[in-house]
Order: sequence, then C-alpha cells, then structure tokens
Amino acid sequence: MPATLGVLGQAQGTQVTYAPLYRLFFTFLWQRGLDWSEASEDDVEDWEDWRRRGATNPAPVDGGTWAKEQAALKLLYGIAAKRGLVPSNPVTLASPT
Repeated sequence: MPATLGVLGQAQGTQVTYAPLYRLFFTFLWQRGLDWSEASEDDVEDWEDWRRRGATNPAPVDGGTWAKEQAALKLLYGIAAKRGLVPSNPVTLASPT
C-alpha cells in the first residue's frame, strides 16, 4: 500500500520528521519578532549560521543534517510562494557539499 501524502505532498513519516524543524525555525523567527511568512534570505542565512556554528546552540548540526533541514524549509516556502502566501522563497542558500 502506498504511503499517504499530506499537505506538503510528502509521506506522513517525512512530515513528522519535518515538523520539529519547522517549530525550531518558526521559534527562531518569533524571537526576532517575525511571523513565518516574513522570513527573508538574511533570516535563513542567520538560521543556518546558528544551526551549524552558533556559540549558543547546544547541538550544532553537520552539513548533511543542515542539507536535510534546508530541503524541508525550501519545500515549505516553495509551496507557500506558489500559493501566494509569501512573496518569494527565502531559502536560496547553496546546499553544503
């Protein structure tokens, strides 16, 4: 039986994996006084810096984990941009090698 696809067009297991990441990113934005739909390229770059190298981050992530997180955010904001919920996708960073 095929996996059920949800709102993001992804299998339920993938969405369950993405949900905590979205929560972390949205909290990061909220602490800056921003709604999720107000995220800019600079916000995403600052998020990447904090996730990978932030001195106050108790659990920095490696390039592979960041690439997965980046893909999740790019998917979400890509869908939101297509639906007119955000002006453009703020996730424009090159994927880590």
